[in-house]
Amino acid sequence: MIQQLQDEITRLRHNAVQINGASDGDNNVLHDDTVVELRQQLHKAATHIRQLARDKRVLIEVGNRLRAELLRNGNCTTSF
Repeated sequence: MIQQLQDEITRLRHNAVQINGASDGDNNVLHDDTVVELRQQLHKAATHIRQLARDKRVLIEVGNRLRAELLRNGNCTTSF
């Protein structure tokens, strides 16, 4: 999932670079609208990545607590 978001960010940045290269007047309106859209998509992707990072930390903490509980109870039969 993170790789997909990173790929999307790369694609959006590439599109932004291509759009910035456009120079005729009609493209300015398209350019402005596209830049706004790209920024919105980039913001959504960054928000999603931050949420995934928080979820990962929570899952690691839960896993560590469960592992510690298993060790305390002597139920752990495998090494981690």
